[in-house]
Amino acid sequence: MHDPSPETPIHATLLCPEADAERIAELRGAGAHVVDTLATQHRALVRSRNARLKRSEAEQLAETIPLPPSRFAYYPWRHTLVRVLREDDLFELRTSRNHHKITVAEQRILRDQKLAIAGLSVGSSTALTLIQEGIGSVVHLADFDVLELTNLNRLRANLLDLGLPKTVITARAIAELDPYVEVRTFDQGVLEENLDAFLDGVSLLFEECDDLAMKLRLREVARSKRIPVLMETSDRGMLDVERFDLEPDRPVLHGLVGSLRSQDLVGLTTYEKVPTVLRIIGAETLSERMGASLVDIDTTLTTWPQLASAVALGGALNTEAARRILLGQMTHSGRFYADLRTILEGSGTLEVPAPTPPIEPAGQLPSTPLIAAVRSAPPTEEQLESLIAFSTLAPSGGNAQPWQFEWSSPHLDVRLHAVRGVSLLDHERRASVLAIGAVLEYLERAARASGWETDVGLWPEPGLVARVTFRASAPDPDSMRIADVLRARRTDRRRGRPDAFDALDAIAHAAPGLTIVERSGDALEAVAELLADGDRLRFLSGPLCAELLSEVRWSAEEARRTRDGLDLASLEMTPTDVAGLRLLRRSDVLAVMKRLDIGRGLGKATRESVEAASTVLLLRATGASLRDMLEGGRALATVWSELNRLGWAVQPMTALPYLLARFRAGGDGLGSWERSELRSLDERYRAIFGDHAGADLMLLRVARSADGLPTRSLRLRPHEVWSETVSAQSAE
Repeated sequence: MHDPSPETPIHATLLCPEADAERIAELRGAGAHVVDTLATQHRALVRSRNARLKRSEAEQLAETIPLPPSRFAYYPWRHTLVRVLREDDLFELRTSRNHHKITVAEQRILRDQKLAIAGLSVGSSTALTLIQEGIGSVVHLADFDVLELTNLNRLRANLLDLGLPKTVITARAIAELDPYVEVRTFDQGVLEENLDAFLDGVSLLFEECDDLAMKLRLREVARSKRIPVLMETSDRGMLDVERFDLEPDRPVLHGLVGSLRSQDLVGLTTYEKVPTVLRIIGAETLSERMGASLVDIDTTLTTWPQLASAVALGGALNTEAARRILLGQMTHSGRFYADLRTILEGSGTLEVPAPTPPIEPAGQLPSTPLIAAVRSAPPTEEQLESLIAFSTLAPSGGNAQPWQFEWSSPHLDVRLHAVRGVSLLDHERRASVLAIGAVLEYLERAARASGWETDVGLWPEPGLVARVTFRASAPDPDSMRIADVLRARRTDRRRGRPDAFDALDAIAHAAPGLTIVERSGDALEAVAELLADGDRLRFLSGPLCAELLSEVRWSAEEARRTRDGLDLASLEMTPTDVAGLRLLRRSDVLAVMKRLDIGRGLGKATRESVEAASTVLLLRATGASLRDMLEGGRALATVWSELNRLGWAVQPMTALPYLLARFRAGGDGLGSWERSELRSLDERYRAIFGDHAGADLMLLRVARSADGLPTRSLRLRPHEVWSETVSAQSAE
């Protein structure tokens, strides 16, 4: 608690003209400035008490009445003496313009209140508005910060106040409004050791602090003391009211933070606070500019933005709600909006968002054993189902699984699915053909390990990618070993360890038909920036972002239901990154970022992930035909699984190469903004990886595997990738 000292006075000294005449004379002699408008105050008081009289009549009446008793308020920080009416008369006159919006009886109730305000941005505006409106005779102010130049965009302060504690600035401003109001300051902010003193006997708590842990702790204690809490967040005029006095069992913050407790939030960085902040303020309901700003915190912004207009509105909303609560006119809790932009544009309001469900994996894929060795052909339907289940463990972009199987004994046809996998990244279905190549590698290895030899005909007829014919053979031990390695292949988006990469020769030997470009060490920074900017492009482009977000399965239930796409749990994102991803479903937020050319934080996760990797590998085919893509898919499966076998975690980061492929082919489906951005990215891409006549197949981030296994996204069941006619044929 602040102990006023001569260096930082916060109260006016009240002096009686008669009893303290010597001290007043001393101050006058020391050059104190004197403001004496007692006669004017007296006339105004007489007129307010005789409103029925004309102004001239009231002034004539005042001339017949002796001047009322008064005091001198000495403000040492201004070295100024101000003559004021006594406390009751001053309050009466100062609040006279409130009548009848606030009645005299109501004003007395409001005056006789003890208030606590934690955090002095919106809190400072709140404190001054409360006192202006005549609410509160005792005020507790808590903030640990001093005034900096950046605070002057919103606080009622000036350059002369720089370096002063915010508590002192606000207390002085209150004293200059009404020297009779008692103010106690807590210059270290609210701490566990002063929390009881801060809330002792208060009628209302205004919680406007940045510390998330204390935000919850204040509510926990306020609830135990049955003190109502108000919070205005400086965005969309959002006001939260929690009537713990009437609802002592009410969950804090409307239950939006779930089971979080104050101790769970101690010591978080600004970046780590984002998911909790978004849970509190609502990723779906915050303004698009605030949403766009949150993405760039710790990238191009240091903290949450606040505007003077929003802070002023916050003070008004807190005061309005406080008055209604104290007068018994508002007995409910809730979240309310006074969104000036929405009001001015004539739009509606939004409801409190539902709490965000926890992130849980949908479940691991069932084990897919190889078929017991057989000597007969063709495979039975049950055997074929096992072969297909194994082959669909192959990778595909966004886990789209763009394959379709048709069985006409003894042939298994593999086609491109008409819908699955189609996207702007899948130019000329090249990414899907790559995935089919990986499927064929899995399928053939499983077949040979189980006792079938395969003949594969490529593009035997229009629309058919491959026709696989099975012949009885002896199980191939080498294929058994390779199949086990393929089965263990998985995407690992966890950070891992940036150990020195030593497997280049091994994977080059495993896939001799590929060109492998490695970029590590100092080159990783340039790669990281390139891929981060590529991700920003994907998010800020409406069509690309829609496709990207459509790949995500936002809950375990959705992942189990669809069995395709990317299980949110498999993305291995931090809570902050997940909160940001949910926020990016807001097209209006993204539109603001694009229009203002901001949103550099959109690539933050990619940037940090690549910079912390051991290496980045670019796999290139010798040619650029669809056949090259197919054979490249086979080689990709081999390289990826071999890296996993050697203890390396692999994450594909291939969106940009495939976007560039579309751009280089003319940019069909891309807008002018996307093409402009890709032109610059293409130059940087070529500078890093060089020009090449063949197709770029896959860009892989590689790091030493972390402990444990990553979550895998589910796959469609075999019967879901067979056509209807196939199942009937198989049944026959």
